[in-house]
Amino acid sequence: MPSITSNDFVLILFALVSLVPAFVLFKFLESTAIIKKKNYQAGGAIAGYIIVLAALFAVKVKLEATGRDAVNAELKQSESRYAELLSQYKEATTRSSVAGTVRPVGRRMRVALAIDDKPADTGTGAFRLTALQSQIKEGTAVLYVETDKGTYAFIPPMETDLQNLSIDLGPNP
Repeated sequence: MPSITSNDFVLILFALVSLVPAFVLFKFLESTAIIKKKNYQAGGAIAGYIIVLAALFAVKVKLEATGRDAVNAELKQSESRYAELLSQYKEATTRSSVAGTVRPVGRRMRVALAIDDKPADTGTGAFRLTALQSQIKEGTAVLYVETDKGTYAFIPPMETDLQNLSIDLGPNP
């Protein structure tokens, strides 16, 4: 036996509900109604039944359209929130680097970013540090250069290219 869908149930309910006003109007209130179309004509209780049924379907269509608009608006809002969260996720998980050179070049130099530290090349003073992009915000990166003579803090200015830093420790680091 086939199951009844919600749409089938609505159709059956409309058919039954439309009978009640048609019965009351034409049995007790002695109303009259006529529907004339090119191919057919209906009068009396059947005309009232058709009018009530048509009105119910018009209301159903309007309610469905309103519901669809609400669902579409909610879907659009969800898609926007998803795109925002995806962007935040990508920023938080994308690896980025801070690179440059330290002058003057010394025998033992180590460059550290709060979460990463690597030895600087003893011949060129070059270094490359990596971290999550969300951890390296321009203007907030603090680098520490450790040499034989001490540790020096370097805070790059806001507009500095973090891929090509040049750290000058002065004449006698």
